[in-house]
Amino acid sequence: MTKLQPAPTHYTVRNLGISHQFIISSRKIWYVMATTGFGVLIWTIGCITLAIFLPGLFNSMLNATDGQEIGVFHVAIAVVLLASLVFWIFLGVFIVRIFLWHIGGKEIIEITPQSIKLRRQIFNLGRTKVYPLKHVKNLRFAPPAQAPDLPDIAVDPYGISLTIDWLAFEYDKKTIWFARSLNETEARHLLKAIQQHLVQGAS
Repeated sequence: MTKLQPAPTHYTVRNLGISHQFIISSRKIWYVMATTGFGVLIWTIGCITLAIFLPGLFNSMLNATDGQEIGVFHVAIAVVLLASLVFWIFLGVFIVRIFLWHIGGKEIIEITPQSIKLRRQIFNLGRTKVYPLKHVKNLRFAPPAQAPDLPDIAVDPYGISLTIDWLAFEYDKKTIWFARSLNETEARHLLKAIQQHLVQGAS
């Protein structure tokens, strides 16, 4: 049996006997971590500020009516404030997730004789998706421009995409994308390693 060649740089291979895991750690890129870390700080300060002042602001609005019915103006202000709060929460979750991903994120691709298992985790927290091989078709290298879900908004000077998956396959009439935080050379090497193990598992 031909042995899998070591990865050129970034991902590692774990031999589990009948299966292999390909583990891609998140890139520790300082300017992304600094930017998102600052964003987390601002978001935290904003949350504390809202928690302190928002209840008082709503109370002042109610008292300003002097026992009269709440007018359209007050309702509009309340709706705007609530919408802003919801937006702030979603924005914070997005920034915190990016920050934590760069600190402790991993993508684990496991190839077994029966399936491809994909998992993205942050500090060991994540969900594994299992794709039986009998339904997997057209495993391929897929240039980032083809990815439908996320724009390629963060590519570092070394050609490493922070938001785009490089590999894909068809499963149950859907395109499944994976292999993030790699450059093109690493992604092509990973594809060959996966294909090699699939051939070995089928023999």
